[in-house]
Amino acid sequence: MNLKLYYLAALGLGISPRLHAQHQPGPDLPPSPAQVVKAGVRVFNQPDATGTYERQLTPQLSLLGGLGYFRQRYSLYGLWFSPAAGPRQPEELRGISHSYHADLQLRYYFRPRVARPALTGWYAAFALQGTYRRTTEVYVASATIPSGSSRRYGSTQVQPQVYLGRQWGLGPRIVLDTFVGTCVYRRESVNRRNPKALYLDAGGGLQIGWRL
Repeated sequence: MNLKLYYLAALGLGISPRLHAQHQPGPDLPPSPAQVVKAGVRVFNQPDATGTYERQLTPQLSLLGGLGYFRQRYSLYGLWFSPAAGPRQPEELRGISHSYHADLQLRYYFRPRVARPALTGWYAAFALQGTYRRTTEVYVASATIPSGSSRRYGSTQVQPQVYLGRQWGLGPRIVLDTFVGTCVYRRESVNRRNPKALYLDAGGGLQIGWRL
């Protein structure tokens, strides 16, 4: 009987460390960076349909990259004067432009004392937006150029932008991004001494997003 108790005790001592090791919790792993994919509209000097991807860098910083597109149709009317052709000759020009945008934005979230989900709350941001604009214009009426003639040209520019906004958590996965801001850009004008003077424009936008 004592021999049986000895073997049972030895068996229990051998098994208990293994069971204890199996139930030990593993090391705490840091949470994966929060990521959000968003789509919406932004309105500054023109409205843009936008799509963005935001990734958390630290609890307060995130990096956002985006693409935008805007198409515009317009008509220009004027009167052209020449001693040879006569006064007040009408001129009409119709055009269409395609604007493509690429954005890189660094955001700083003002983290409150009460814990909130990542990439939510008030933030300030600085961004650079690159724009490529492709334009086609057709002469409908002109005193010097045959009707139906067209011209095509492209232009590029980079705009620094500053934002103040808030990203709202609407659930475990859905976020709403709302913001206002200002940007600096160049606009050609024949009414100013500097035909490519700097302008300051204000605007805002909103996006709906999905947390990955």
